[in-house]
Amino acid sequence: MKGQVSIELLIIIIILVSILSFLLTTTTSRESEFISTRDTLHAKEIADEVSFSINEVFLAGSGTTKEIRLPPTLRSGANYSLLLYDKAHLLEIRYFKEGSANKSYLTTLLASNITGSFPDSGGTINITHLNITGMINISYKAG
Repeated sequence: MKGQVSIELLIIIIILVSILSFLLTTTTSRESEFISTRDTLHAKEIADEVSFSINEVFLAGSGTTKEIRLPPTLRSGANYSLLLYDKAHLLEIRYFKEGSANKSYLTTLLASNITGSFPDSGGTINITHLNITGMINISYKAG
């Protein structure tokens, strides 16, 4: 009788450990999905804010200036970079975290005559509509 109770208890413990390990694996994969989605949403938020500001300055006309503060990293600590493709009217954000694949997001721009560049890691950017020809200049200061 004691042997049967021990075997039944051992089987119950094995089943509980199996269920627990399955739940733990599922929770861990859901958490990494959540972090990836959070990075994507924050990257889109940054790219859309910069794109909107460039378009806003372009439409407002000559002499208009707007200042935007960019975070040094995404909320999860992932690094990012902003790239202009002015002839294609596109702004791209590329973001990457160690151990993950690089990802990117593109957003559209109205202006095509854009000069300047973005900081490598956060800082304040100034977007200025320079003249009647529609030239947009982007300058930045770190920090």
